[in-house]
Amino acid sequence: MALLSACASSSLVGSWRDPSYQGPPLQEILVMGVSKDGATRRIFEDQFVAQLRARGVQAVSSYTRIPEDGQVPEETVDEAMRDSGADGVIITRLVRVEQETAVMPGFSQTSVTPGFGPSRGVHRDFYGFYRSAWTTHQPPTVHRFQVVTLETNLWSVDEGQLVWSGLTQTTEGSNLNRDMDGLVKLITDALAREKLI
Repeated sequence: MALLSACASSSLVGSWRDPSYQGPPLQEILVMGVSKDGATRRIFEDQFVAQLRARGVQAVSSYTRIPEDGQVPEETVDEAMRDSGADGVIITRLVRVEQETAVMPGFSQTSVTPGFGPSRGVHRDFYGFYRSAWTTHQPPTVHRFQVVTLETNLWSVDEGQLVWSGLTQTTEGSNLNRDMDGLVKLITDALAREKLI
C-alpha cells in the first residue's frame, strides 16, 4: 500500500527565497512550462493557472500568448509578458528523470506439506485446513518507476530579479492530470507560505 500511495507523490526537496525581496505579493503571473511536448506544457500551465486563480492571483498560461512549441526569441517572451500585464513570471523546467527500483522482500511461512486429502496427514479437520490456508509464500517483488525532478523559479518582472526557486521530485504515477495537480499545489503552497502570492 505504501508503494501504491507513493506512485503519485511529489515533494519539495529544496527551496530558496531572496531575502532582499521586500515587494508585495505578486498579483499577475505569467506561467511558463518548458517542455518539448506541447500537450504536457498546456496541461501543466492550465493547472498552475487554475490553482493560482483559486488563490486570487490573476494568472495566464504562456501558450495563450506564445502558441509556438519550443524555444522562442527573447523579443517574443518580452512581448508576451507585456501583453499579459504580468508582475511575475513562473517558469518550470525539467532537470532530470531517474529510473528507480524498489524491492519488497518476500516471506515464507512453510510448515505444512501441500497436498490433497487426509492421506497427506494435514487437513484431518476443518481448523487444520483453515490454519494451513494461512501458510503462504510470497516471493520478492520488484517495482521500477521514474522520479522526475523539476526546477521552478518565480521572477519579479518589475524588479527584474529571481525571488524564489524550488526543486521538486515527483514519483511518476499513472494519471498525468492528478500527478500535476499535486505538484502544482505543492509549489503554490510554498509560494503562499513565503507571502510571494
